[in-house]
Amino acid sequence: MPDVILNPSNVSKMDYISSLVLKELQFKAQLLPKVTDVSNFAVKGVKTISFPKLSSFTAVNRAFGSAGNATAIVETVDTLTIDKTPYVAYLVDQSSAMQSSIDWDLECAKRGSTALARFVDNELISTIFGAGIPVTAVGDITYDSVLEMIEELRKAEADMNMVTLLVSPAQHTALMKLDEYKRADVFGGANLQANVLGYIHGIPVQVHSGLSDAQFAMFEKSAVAIGFQAQINMSEQGANEIGAMSKRVAMDAQFGITALQLGEKGAGATESPLIRINN
Repeated sequence: MPDVILNPSNVSKMDYISSLVLKELQFKAQLLPKVTDVSNFAVKGVKTISFPKLSSFTAVNRAFGSAGNATAIVETVDTLTIDKTPYVAYLVDQSSAMQSSIDWDLECAKRGSTALARFVDNELISTIFGAGIPVTAVGDITYDSVLEMIEELRKAEADMNMVTLLVSPAQHTALMKLDEYKRADVFGGANLQANVLGYIHGIPVQVHSGLSDAQFAMFEKSAVAIGFQAQINMSEQGANEIGAMSKRVAMDAQFGITALQLGEKGAGATESPLIRINN
């Protein structure tokens, strides 16, 4: 999404804060860049978005002079339902705001957007772990479980350039204790990025506090879709019961999430072959 550039001199303060809040959500929601954004399809008037899944053809060695058999493509769909409506409301007491050295409106709005970002990330985490195929060995992450996840995603024809290893803080500690990953040439300590603690076999490692201690997952970007029908909206009204210039501010959004390729390539009906997990 392109940056929204507003000049505070010719827009209202609420418009200016709204633009900053949207950027704050995009920055704080750590998993948004790791999944597929289909917001352009979540237009006004739709309640669901469908993603077609088509069967494949198999080539056979047709004998000379004999007729070949024709097969038909079978189409099924994965469906994203726009049913997530996170909401935050807060009061701005003008007396407190006047006696504070900070911009009270802006700081409250940032914290509201952070709460919405946590909501988005938690829904993404729930979707990832709800549709993932468990690794063979349960317990703390190991060198073998990392290799197993890579192998299974390759078998599922995942684009390995779009794969993320998502771990809890506890599993990141377990990962860093492995002898195989103590070397910078393996973990890639020299090429860190924002919110990424390193790379394992070229795969970025994302640590997220929203996971329980035992959880880790490896998934490809096209395994999960998210669609915003409404980005963050903000409105305010007077709250003169706590002061003549005090106000109540509400923030909300509207979106849907779904895992994709459910039931494909030998996965169960509710599983995606592009997600491997330990739960």
